[in-house]
Amino acid sequence: METETQQNTVLVSGLQNLTTPLHNLLTMHTSSSTLNEYEHTNFLHPHSTVSNQKIGIWHESIPNQCKKTELQFKNYCNDYINYIAKKKITRAFFLIQDPFFCPYVKQNWVVTYWLDKLPSNCEAGFVLDTEPDSPWNGSPNPWTAIGGTNDMMELAFQEVVRLNSLAISKKVTCIGFDTENLYLGGVKDTGYSTKDGSSWITKMFQTYLPGVPVDWGWASGRIGGDSTLDIGGARYPEIYWVGETSPACNIAGGGDACSSAQNGTDYCTSLNDVNKLLSGPIGNALKSFSESNQNQQGWAMFSVEKWTKGTGECVASYNTDLVDAPDMIPKVKYTIVSSGTTNFILCGASSNIPGTEFTATAPSAGTGQVTKSAICGLLDAFGIWDESTFDTFLATVQTNYSNVPKVMIYEWNFIPQGWI
Repeated sequence: METETQQNTVLVSGLQNLTTPLHNLLTMHTSSSTLNEYEHTNFLHPHSTVSNQKIGIWHESIPNQCKKTELQFKNYCNDYINYIAKKKITRAFFLIQDPFFCPYVKQNWVVTYWLDKLPSNCEAGFVLDTEPDSPWNGSPNPWTAIGGTNDMMELAFQEVVRLNSLAISKKVTCIGFDTENLYLGGVKDTGYSTKDGSSWITKMFQTYLPGVPVDWGWASGRIGGDSTLDIGGARYPEIYWVGETSPACNIAGGGDACSSAQNGTDYCTSLNDVNKLLSGPIGNALKSFSESNQNQQGWAMFSVEKWTKGTGECVASYNTDLVDAPDMIPKVKYTIVSSGTTNFILCGASSNIPGTEFTATAPSAGTGQVTKSAICGLLDAFGIWDESTFDTFLATVQTNYSNVPKVMIYEWNFIPQGWI
């Protein structure tokens, strides 16, 4: 058995030979694919000839069980690929984590079962999990600065090149990040989420993907963009967070009072009503985004989360009382085991309230027991809508907002089972 040091040496030495310009690797094999039964179907715009209208799908998490065995990962990817083909997705992402701890990266499953299976008309992208608080194996730990020896971001781009070199029919040509995940210690404007960090990421892209137009961007709340941070040729504003708490929820301050408020979130009060939803905060945000997106590099992100059992409850914001989510992919089950108190400070709000502990396969705060007050950033969004109405919503956005031809579904793991 190799030691960690030996494994790192092999990895680094192998990567030194992988700086061949990617344009030399981009010979696509566009043979007819069994996946392309939808090849001649324009799913959302059957009469449209507008070529710049695109639909993407984000990928920022993966269920633990699908990371452990090749068969489970294969089945997981099969569902993902079929959905991409069904919806005529034109840009799809997959999360890439430290290969030392991630079998589907280290053993190249992500190439075999996802990258090489993508339809010919779909761009491939990786969301890189490069959190300064969790440095990759072989990079400085604790994380200290940008651009040092074995810088984690550089290791990540080297891994992109390695995986691209193994792919046959598809290469990764775009990169994504979650802004909050690149903070250091959860503090804004630190880590890689800085002006210097953005410049470094651009340099890494140009160094390791020469010949490919710079195409990377943050998923963030910056609807209008930021000229010092959004310099990667793409951006992914999280439009779905806008107005996720209705006035009733705002008065309640979020949390349990919000989740049981009859008025619920805007997605509930405007359930399956595209025009009503667009007449509120989300429509205003899209207007603002369109005005700032003259170059049309931005993709408006919309969440398909659904955390409650039905449409009677509308969870939003922090301190939410999470219940079974039977319609999620994967099926995440939470079992209430006891009651107690907790004192967490998350999402900008402190709480010291009775808490209900529950167990989950992979809760956001880690495996094992956590409390509802440790849950952050969840909401019932388009996952509570009918699939066909969500499709109509996306088409309406692309048609009605002149500079929003590109929309991004957040994310694959939240697609309701009934939509598959």
